[in-house]
Amino acid sequence: MGCTKDPVWKLYTTTPARKGTAKTSVVQCLACNSDICTVATSLKTHAAVCLARAYIVGQVAVHFNPSLPATFAPVGRLQIETAEPPAKRSHVQTSFTVCQTKVSVAKKANLDALLAKAMCLFALFDTPAFQAFFAALNASYKLPTPSELSGALLRTCYDATMNETRQFLRACKAATITVDGATDINRRSAMNVMLCVPEPRFLETLDVKIARETAEVLHAHVVGILSRTRRWIADSVTADAAPLPFVAFASDSCNTMRLLRQMLDSPESGFAFTYGCAPHALNNFVKDMCAMDGVCIVLKRTMALVKAVRQVNLLRKLFESLCKVVLQKVLLPILYSSTRWGGAVHMLERVLKLRPVLAALPGHVAGQDVDYEIEEPLAATVNDRGYWKSVDVMCSIMKSITDALVYLEGDGTPLSAVYATFVWIKVHIHEIAPAAWTALRYKGDAKAHLLGRFVYQFDRISTPVHALAFRCDPVFDGMRQRVASKYGVNFINIGSKELLSTARSAIDLLLRKENEERQYATLEEFCAFCEREPSTFDVFAAMANLMPRLVWGQARGLYSNLADLLVPVFSCPTSAAAGERNHKTSKAILTRNRASLMAAKVEMQCAIAYNASQKTRLHVTRRSSKFNKTLIDLLQPQEDVVPVVLLNQVEESSIVADESFDDGFDFDGQDIDRILDTVLDTLAFDQIPDRLLFGEEA
Repeated sequence: MGCTKDPVWKLYTTTPARKGTAKTSVVQCLACNSDICTVATSLKTHAAVCLARAYIVGQVAVHFNPSLPATFAPVGRLQIETAEPPAKRSHVQTSFTVCQTKVSVAKKANLDALLAKAMCLFALFDTPAFQAFFAALNASYKLPTPSELSGALLRTCYDATMNETRQFLRACKAATITVDGATDINRRSAMNVMLCVPEPRFLETLDVKIARETAEVLHAHVVGILSRTRRWIADSVTADAAPLPFVAFASDSCNTMRLLRQMLDSPESGFAFTYGCAPHALNNFVKDMCAMDGVCIVLKRTMALVKAVRQVNLLRKLFESLCKVVLQKVLLPILYSSTRWGGAVHMLERVLKLRPVLAALPGHVAGQDVDYEIEEPLAATVNDRGYWKSVDVMCSIMKSITDALVYLEGDGTPLSAVYATFVWIKVHIHEIAPAAWTALRYKGDAKAHLLGRFVYQFDRISTPVHALAFRCDPVFDGMRQRVASKYGVNFINIGSKELLSTARSAIDLLLRKENEERQYATLEEFCAFCEREPSTFDVFAAMANLMPRLVWGQARGLYSNLADLLVPVFSCPTSAAAGERNHKTSKAILTRNRASLMAAKVEMQCAIAYNASQKTRLHVTRRSSKFNKTLIDLLQPQEDVVPVVLLNQVEESSIVADESFDDGFDFDGQDIDRILDTVLDTLAFDQIPDRLLFGEEA
C-alpha cells in the first residue's frame, strides 16, 4: 500500500520512523497523534477507529462512510481533503456510524426521544452490561436515567404516538371496539381495549376485577370508552363532529360478556351491532370435543406419556440420543396450554411423529448400561396399537377444526368467513365415518352430540350480521349452492335460524335509527342482489380476490344503499385476537427498575410498541389464505381442489409425513405441566381428574 495509491495515507506523517528496538517503522496519526505501525491492516483499523470517534472528516471520511456528506466538518476536528475518492470500500470500515462529541440541546432531546421509543418493547439498554458498553465507547452522548425514561420521556413518546394514531383514525368512517380479558405481568386482571378499522390500534387498558364485575358495571365502562374515544378523535370537549359514525363492539363469549352485548344492542348505546369472538367459540368447541369420553382418555394417556419423557432427566437424554439416530434431529414431545385447546392437536401430532422413537425407547433403554428401567405404564402405552390408532383418528378429526381456528384469528379474515367456516365445520362433522368413533370407544351418538355443542357455541357469539355478511359475499355463492345441492336447502342454516330471514333481520338491526324509506330501499337492493345472475363480467367476479369491503366499495353504482351498509360491516374483524396479541406484548415488557413499572406506564409502553408496529405493517387487501381457498372450493368435484379432510375409514396408524408438521410451535404447557406435577406420582393416566383439564364444571 503506497502513499500515493490510498487516501488513508493522508492521515499519517509521510516519514516513517522507528522507535526504540522495534523492527517495524511507525507513522504518526495526524488526527489523534498516535503512533501506528506501517502495516496496512493496522493503518486501516486505526483509521476506522478515528472515523467512529468523528476525528476524520472530509473526503477521507466519505471513503469509509459513503452516507456522510463530504462537507461535514465538526468544530475542532481535523479536515483532510483529497481529490480522488478510492474505488473500493471495506465492509468493516463502512459498519461504523459517526457521532459528534458536542451535542446540541435539540439534538440531545431528539436522541432521548428516539431511545425512549426504542426501549418500550424491551428495556434492553437499562442493564449494567449495556451501561458499561456505552461507557466504554467513550461517546459524548449520555444515556438518560431510568427515572427520566419512565417519566417525562415516556409521556412525550406516548403523546406523539397517540397523536399519530388520532390523525389516522380521523379519516376512518367505521371501527370496532374490542375488549379482551388479560392478565398483566403482576398477575392482575385487566382488559385490553382495541379499535379496529379494520387494522387494530391500542386505546387503553381497563384495570377491573373481571371475576367480580357485573354486566351493568362493564356497560358503563364500554359506553364511556366510546364517548371518550369520539371526543379524543375530534379533539374537542363535545363530540358534535361525530367521528366514527359506525362503531361495532366485539368480545369473547363468557356469560358476562354475552349479557353485556345484549345491553349494548339498544339504540341508546351508540353501537351499530355487537358480536362475539369466533376463534373463542371454536376454541371452546375443540374443548368440548376433548371432553368426550373416548377422546378424553386418549388425551390423558398422551399427557402422561409426554410427562414421563420430559420429567426424568436420564430418560430424556436417552430419548434425545435415540431421536437423533431415528429422525436425524432432536424433537421432544410437547404439552399444550389449557387456554389454547388447539395446542392439544399439535401435541398429538408431535407424539404421532415420534412414534418410531417411542416404540424403540424401551429396547434402547434396556440395551444401555444404566441403572434405570422404564415403568410398565409407559411401555404399555407405546406398545398399544389401539392407542396409536386413536391418536391417528383424533388428529384426522381435529386438525381441520384447528386450521379453521387459526384462519379466523388472522387479520386478513373477513367477517363473512365466520359463517362460512361454521358451515364448513358442519359439513366436516357430517362426513366423519362412524368407524372413527368406534376406534375412540365413544358410546352414543357422536354426531348428534357434536352438532349440539357446535350450535351452542355458535349461538354464544353470533349476530344476524354474520348471516348478512356471508350471504352478501359473492365468493361463497358456489359453496352455498353445492352444500344446498348435496345436503338440502336447510343445511346451510345453523340451528333453527333461516339464512335469508336472519340476513333481513340484520338489515333492520343496522338501520334501526334510519328512516323507513332508506330501510325499504336497502332491503329492495338486498333482494335484487340475491336474485342476480352471476356473471364473469360484473364487479364481483372481476375483483373476487380482493377483500369484500374493497369490492363493495366499487359496487355503489349498482347497489348504493346496500353498499353504504356493507362496507362498514366488512371492515369489522372476526375476533378480538388483536387484543390478545397486544396482551402478549404487554407481558414481554421487562425493566430492571420494577418500581417504575406501574399499570399506567405499562399501558403507555403497550400503546407505543403496538401502535408503532401497526403503522409500519403491510395490511392484507387480498384473499391469500390457503384455508380461504378450502372454504370456497368446499364440495367442489375437481381433483385439483384441496378437499376437506374426511375420514372414510380407519386404517392402521401411520406416521404423518415430516412436511405436515411445523416444528416452530412453542407450546410449553406450563400450566398443564404444573398440574401434572401435583397429581402424577406414577404414570397412571386415570389419576388425572377431569376438573384439572376442563375446569370446575367438568
